Amino acid sequence: MSELDKAEAWTKDHPKEVAQLLAPVTQLEPEILEKMHDKYEYGLRPITEEVIKKQEEVAGFWYDLKLIPKKPDVREGFLKPEEYAKVTPSEVLARKL
Repeated sequence: MSELDKAEAWTKDHPKEVAQLLAPVTQLEPEILEKMHDKYEYGLRPITEEVIKKQEEVAGFWYDLKLIPKKPDVREGFLKPEEYAKVTPSEVLARKL
């Protein structure tokens, strides 16, 4: 089991602890964070257009709630497809969502 797998397993198995760790950083109540993390899908997966659009939605939501001062350009934070392919294991690239 890789270190990433171990970290993901711990995160799934310890939602209260994760919420407590993230609450000061996110400035969200631990109960809200627990509900959010209950909906997460863990594991490595390819970065697709759908993933990027979902991140844009989240950024827009946080901006609309005035939790962040300006709406970020989410796409700027992602590698270009050819850059991503160079650093991503082939088994991840082969996964279908």
